[in-house]
Amino acid sequence: MTVKKILILGENSQLSKCLSNCKNKDYLFFFLNRKKLDITNFKKTNKIINKINPQIIINCIAFTDVDGAEKNKLLAKKTNYFGIKNIIKSIINSNILFVHFSTDYVYDGRKNLSYKEDDDTNPLSTYGKTKLSGDLFITKNYNFYLIFRISWLYNNYNNNFLLNFINLSKKNSKLTVISDNYGRPTNANNLSKFVFFAIKKTLNNKNLIGIYNYTDTGKKVSWYHLVNFIYTQMKIKGIKVPILNKTKQHLYNSRAIRPINSSLNLKKINYKFKFMPNSWKNNILTEINKVL
Repeated sequence: MTVKKILILGENSQLSKCLSNCKNKDYLFFFLNRKKLDITNFKKTNKIINKINPQIIINCIAFTDVDGAEKNKLLAKKTNYFGIKNIIKSIINSNILFVHFSTDYVYDGRKNLSYKEDDDTNPLSTYGKTKLSGDLFITKNYNFYLIFRISWLYNNYNNNFLLNFINLSKKNSKLTVISDNYGRPTNANNLSKFVFFAIKKTLNNKNLIGIYNYTDTGKKVSWYHLVNFIYTQMKIKGIKVPILNKTKQHLYNSRAIRPINSSLNLKKINYKFKFMPNSWKNNILTEINKVL
């Protein structure tokens, strides 16, 4: 079998680091950080992609600071929309499989049930709006892609909510956490393994292209109850944790409006790929055991 070149953009992101752990002999990997490839610059993006000439591109570059995007709207748009536009323009006449990651924040959260891929989008924040604009540019202008809408990404390293709350537990005796935002976390290690599974399937069957929701399974959970689960596992290990207090989103000091319910329906990924992720409780526990 011919070894395929795979270009992964966003070398320093937590997802890229997890993807690097999935290296195998079927692929020749090229990892580039933002300094080596600035996707907001079309000429440089086009030149580097054509020089490497990959069969697959996985884009892990995004402006993901939800509150920061409200202060830096132009930068968020340059990264999440114009950057994607530059990549697609660079591969428009190719047969490169483009893998991209979107967000649950493209939905407004007013639906009681979990969101399906074909539900109406209505992002409330600059982050959600710029991510959706990138999604739409891909789907309208390219025909060989996989877009995975994910939420609350975490693993056992890099900057994410799991490590943040573990670190906060060392510095605080009390913490206040929002209790009326619901969703499901997404384990970056398991997602990375699935991405390569999906790539292999899609290279052999182009009918699999499209947008897919991907999160851990299990009941949707609020941030408060998720943090409470993390701290309960830490207490079992004999680690002192803060007292948790609840608050509502509208009382919390944040710049961006977040969807109340951003849980994602996973039926499509199960039907198309015959795959179902692990439960968030099991995955969180696995990552805690790696860290502590």
